[in-house]
Amino acid sequence: MDACVTSCLECHRACTETAARCLQLGGKHAFFEHQVLLLDCAAICNIAADFMSRSSPRHRGVCRVCSRICLACAEVCEQMIEGNQKIRACADACRRCSECCLRMAEGSEE
Repeated sequence: MDACVTSCLECHRACTETAARCLQLGGKHAFFEHQVLLLDCAAICNIAADFMSRSSPRHRGVCRVCSRICLACAEVCEQMIEGNQKIRACADACRRCSECCLRMAEGSEE
């Protein structure tokens, strides 16, 4: 569970940093839908980390939602990488977080 908490916190940071970077880049990177997805992903990662950190019995449900949002965020970021390392790092962090949260949701990690 500790590794998944760490992954969630790393994803939160990556999404927050990427949202700011995408606003600087402008254009499609700054579109409302992309910004909202990045911030939604950051928020749910923070919530999932919180639920797991305090061993909430509801962490599996939160992790399931987190996995789905992280996957959606990774897919959108992968379409916008265009050589930008920060966006690439965000997509990678989202994929890692999606995978560990899915394992938590399915109960294969404790």
